[in-house]
Amino acid sequence: MKSVKQKLSFSKKNSGFAKQKLYCYVDETGQDTEGRLYIVATVVVGDERDSLNDFLGEAEAKSGKTRRKWTKSRDKERHQYIELALIPRQFKGKIFYKVYKDSKAYEDLMVLVIGRAINIYTTTRDITDYKATIVIDGLQDRVQKRVTKSLRQLGIKMRKVVGGRDESSPLLRLADNLAGMIRESEENKGDYKKIVSKLSDQGVISEL
Repeated sequence: MKSVKQKLSFSKKNSGFAKQKLYCYVDETGQDTEGRLYIVATVVVGDERDSLNDFLGEAEAKSGKTRRKWTKSRDKERHQYIELALIPRQFKGKIFYKVYKDSKAYEDLMVLVIGRAINIYTTTRDITDYKATIVIDGLQDRVQKRVTKSLRQLGIKMRKVVGGRDESSPLLRLADNLAGMIRESEENKGDYKKIVSKLSDQGVISEL
């Protein structure tokens, strides 16, 4: 006969009330414009994180972009990456961004975007019990505690907030690529405005 402890453990695992693990990858761009333009891009995923990392890794390899940042990639590589990574719509309903103008409240704005992105993701999927790991590119240790506190005040249920580097994860590199692509669009460079419009119409990316 199973012990009471074993029964309780089994019941918890199969009751449907286990906390869902969520992951939010964040990058931003525009601080160099001194407030003229600031963009935050987020990618929110769940248990499919590992398979999406593999999918993005293949897109990076096939496009020739590899692990290079958006700003260090050529247009041909960027376009091929977008075609392979985003057009198939694996990320529909998982990418959120916001464009701000005439503001230097970078930290507060980033926190708001993260909070809204996670709230929309969980609400549209009827997720009420979750723990989110939030990975922010280049986050400094001195800022980490403030961001954690601010997100908790917004009601976000977190496991942790950590800093990351673009080369550490295909999903974090996707956030970097998104921020770069949206900035190109806002600054009317190349044909990125048309690409952003197409991805928005398809529901692949959503502006908050």
